[in-house]
Amino acid sequence: MNITKDGSTGNKCDDPGSTAEMEKIRQLAESGDDEAQYQLGSAYYEGKDAPDDYAEALRWFRLAAEQEHAVAQYYLGLMYKNGHGVTRDVKEAVKWFRLAAEQGLAKAQVDLGLIYRGRKDVPENIEKAIKWFMMAAVQGNAVAQCELGHIYLGGEGVTKNSEEAVKWFKLAADNERNTAAWSIAQLYLEGDGVSQNIDEAIKWYKLAVETDKSTALIVAQRYRDGICVAKNGDEAIKWFKIAFEKGVDYAAVEIARMYRDGNGVPQNGEEAIKWFKILMDKERVEVAGSIGSMYRDGIGVAKNGDEAIKWFKIAMEESS
Repeated sequence: MNITKDGSTGNKCDDPGSTAEMEKIRQLAESGDDEAQYQLGSAYYEGKDAPDDYAEALRWFRLAAEQEHAVAQYYLGLMYKNGHGVTRDVKEAVKWFRLAAEQGLAKAQVDLGLIYRGRKDVPENIEKAIKWFMMAAVQGNAVAQCELGHIYLGGEGVTKNSEEAVKWFKLAADNERNTAAWSIAQLYLEGDGVSQNIDEAIKWYKLAVETDKSTALIVAQRYRDGICVAKNGDEAIKWFKIAFEKGVDYAAVEIARMYRDGNGVPQNGEEAIKWFKILMDKERVEVAGSIGSMYRDGIGVAKNGDEAIKWFKIAMEESS
């Protein structure tokens, strides 16, 4: 059976579609067709063109799996691993994952690797984990590539090798596993086993930001505090703004505080209040007290008791 990277078989049954098509699949499944049995199990498992029914999914996956249908074997293992429609049994999951993995199914190889790496309740076996991750990684599986990166980075069952870690992280990042981009950036930023290269670190941070909104916040904090890079207030503000645009509301507080305190940038009370008010517009009223304190103490703005009282009242009303 030909299996693609995502585990599909390329068979015409891969898209059950209409009710009429589902009936045809059922007839094929009942006649013993393994692909139809897998598709029927998948329909029950996912609730697609059939009601959610783990018991029926388990039955049809098992019938297909017993005919060596690799993807059905994988899903049968998944049901045992997660306890869906059956008592949770990781050892039984391993049995079915292994059968699928031995047929070359990358996602089954990854699940075996994760189990043997000690994330599930079977004895940890890092050698087996590496074996299965490697088999999936050479097929281009980004999760396996990222896991290998972490294994080499931490020296788990292998000699610690940051260059080898970077190699696997880069492959994972190229396959849109952007958590790997974060790991690469960290290595270059800190010079951990590779030559420190800030420009290279920033390049990978930018890639990581595309999927992990918290990355920009962490980069900004590094520039603000001078952690592994030279302090640079303007760069910190830039990255805090990126984080805010990505949906990290707290970044606006950091920007406001930098302008309020003149931390790395010229003190600018009006700019600070602007950013505090932006959060007020997003119903983050807890910052009203900060605005009140600025007017009370004349931090970056002229002292103004009336304005201070106004903002303190807002803070009190919202906290009551």
